[in-house]
Amino acid sequence: MKTTFLCGLDQIELPMISGRGERFADDYYITRDRSRITALLERFGNALGSVEARYLADRAKAVVYRSSDTEGDEVDLGTFLEKALIKDMLRLKSLELGLWLVKDNASLFDRTWIAAPPDRGIMVHTNTWASRNSSADGSFRAVPFSIEELRIARSIQTPQLPLYIRQNDSPTSLQKGSERFSRFQYFIGAARSIPDVALKIAQYCSGLEALVSTSQQELSHQVSERVAAVLHPPGDDRITTYKLVKQAYGFRSKAVHGATFKPNEVAQLKQISKGIDRVCRAVFEAYIEDTSPFREALETSDEDLNGFLIQILLGSAASTL
Repeated sequence: MKTTFLCGLDQIELPMISGRGERFADDYYITRDRSRITALLERFGNALGSVEARYLADRAKAVVYRSSDTEGDEVDLGTFLEKALIKDMLRLKSLELGLWLVKDNASLFDRTWIAAPPDRGIMVHTNTWASRNSSADGSFRAVPFSIEELRIARSIQTPQLPLYIRQNDSPTSLQKGSERFSRFQYFIGAARSIPDVALKIAQYCSGLEALVSTSQQELSHQVSERVAAVLHPPGDDRITTYKLVKQAYGFRSKAVHGATFKPNEVAQLKQISKGIDRVCRAVFEAYIEDTSPFREALETSDEDLNGFLIQILLGSAASTL
């Protein structure tokens, strides 16, 4: 069945993308062409409402759409559209992840729509992603992306997104048997959706901890040195990253244990958050490299991962990543 998916993309600045727009995945496009957007809106009839239609036509920074066949075996059209729209939203989350890997930003989509073809009668389903991204410093400013940066973002082969709550009828995604990298992604998603910078830092640190820790002892030291070793060979860069993650852990400890921050610490929060965000993006990139020994180690047992990390910390072939 041919369906049309539509949503606005905000908190991002893009160059003029005319006509059909810039393709970012099979059948998905981003456009700023108002005539194209108006034509897409016509497929929804009056089902969107005047406020929503004016937002998409006039105020959204860009519009993401798909108009193609959607597979499914649901007899009920409403259920079919509901499931198809969830798939569309997750595809857009993958683009959002690619944009973050290019650079820190607060790109946002919230309400989305999908329409059945006119020959089935106009039926529209809508859904929302109930979180709002902020940049690492807690701001919601629109970050500019060039066409080339957009193309890099779409070309990044990101791993499958972690299961989000209610995708599998579970009250938590942090279940036994879940993969380390999925848990890392889950915490990164939480960090990006929290505007409080101190709590944002806490989530970044929790993500790194879920990724590389293999025991509960000396966690801040263990995570800091392991992350630094994964990203850098011995030398100044490794030391700098170690100190940054260790300092972020200090802020995390205060945040999660209910302590307050002194004025000089408050002034440092934004810089530390931007730094730990860069570290998390670098770790993510190390994982998705074509031949990544780090990824291979993460997909083994805790014992084998521990041995890999000890080797790059203390072995003769220190950090070959």
